Amino acid sequence: MPLDIEASRAGMQSRVAGPLNTDIATAAAGVFDVLIAKTVGAIREITVERGKDPREVLSAGLRCAGPLITPMIAREVVR
Repeated sequence: MPLDIEASRAGMQSRVAGPLNTDIATAAAGVFDVLIAKTVGAIREITVERGKDPREVLSAGLRCAGPLITPMIAREVVR
């Protein structure tokens, strides 16, 4: 799927960075932080709260784009 970088920047500026009165990079980092936090919450809900070890399911994230974020998610889950 081709990505439209200028449209992405315009969307981030108008919908996230502008309303927060910040730059696009800071807004994007914030969106990424929320993504990680929501994912960690979901993993905890389906593992730790059910008595399972999250280390056993985190290896499933090592496919597709998973290797990009799985280490960050794992760091948060096992804290």
